[in-house]
Amino acid sequence: KEEETGKKPGGRTPKQPKTGPENSDVQANLTDPDTRIMRKNKRAGFTESYNAQAAVEVETMLIVGGEVSDAPNDKEQLEPALNSVSPAVGSIGKVLADSGYYSAKAVAKVEGNGEPGRSSTLA
Repeated sequence: KEEETGKKPGGRTPKQPKTGPENSDVQANLTDPDTRIMRKNKRAGFTESYNAQAAVEVETMLIVGGEVSDAPNDKEQLEPALNSVSPAVGSIGKVLADSGYYSAKAVAKVEGNGEPGRSSTLA
């Protein structure tokens, strides 16, 4: 195009793509190494984060347990969240959880598979 118009094109000259590991493979959080890079939401991209769960008693809306992990999704977090419930609460009769917690393995663990002392049912 420079030859046709006699003018130099604007902008920087394009660079070749880098070879080697992706940025996420070499990134490290030096202030908090336990965090993981997780998807924030579908539009916002990724962020260094933890995944926090809260167990709440439905009628009083009191937080009765909490769990923090570095797992990027909730499928494996139902049982740890239930195990975090304070013993002062007593037994857990029914559990309400959204579909993000659902996996056959999680349901089997929560419903007990006939294990003594495990009588929670998913509602």
